[in-house]
Amino acid sequence: MKLSIAVAVALSPLVSAAIFPKDSHVKMLDAKGFREAMKKNETSLVAFVAPWCGHCQRMAPEYSKAAVGLHPLIPTYAVDCDAEKNKKLCANQDVKGFPTVKLFPRGKSLPPMLYEQERTASGFYHFATRRVPRAFTKLSQVGEIASWVGKVRSHSSIHPSPTLPAEKD
Repeated sequence: MKLSIAVAVALSPLVSAAIFPKDSHVKMLDAKGFREAMKKNETSLVAFVAPWCGHCQRMAPEYSKAAVGLHPLIPTYAVDCDAEKNKKLCANQDVKGFPTVKLFPRGKSLPPMLYEQERTASGFYHFATRRVPRAFTKLSQVGEIASWVGKVRSHSSIHPSPTLPAEKD
C-alpha cells in the first residue's frame, strides 16, 4: 500500500505534463500566470483540470486541437487545480468538477461563460469563436479567405502573399 502511494506521488508530475504536451498551443498557468493572462484583456479559453481525472485526460487531445485552430486569436490555457498553489484560484473560479472549461470574454464587464457542451475540438472552437468581438472578420472557407486577401491588397500598401490551398468542393 505504501509503495503504491509513493509511486502515485512520484508519477503525479509526469501525468500532469502528459495532459497537455509542452509543444501544444495550450499554455499551463498557475495562479500568478492566470492573473497576468487575464490582465491582457483578451477573450481567452481556460480549462481547469486535474491530472488524475480521466475526463480531463480524454478531453485534452480535443482541447489541444481546438487550441491550434484558435491560435493566435483566442489564447487557450489550462490550470492544474490539483496543484496546491492553484487550489484557491480554482475555488474562486467556482470549479466543482473536472474538467471545467470557461471562456473569459474580452472586457471586464462580462462574467466568464461556462462551457457545457460536448468536449470536442469543434465544440470548443465554435463556443469560443462565436464570442469574438465583431470588429474581427470571421472567415471559414478558402474562397472567403482568398476574397478577403484580395480586398486587403487593394486597400493596403502592405501586400500579403499567402499560399492558399485549393478549395474543395
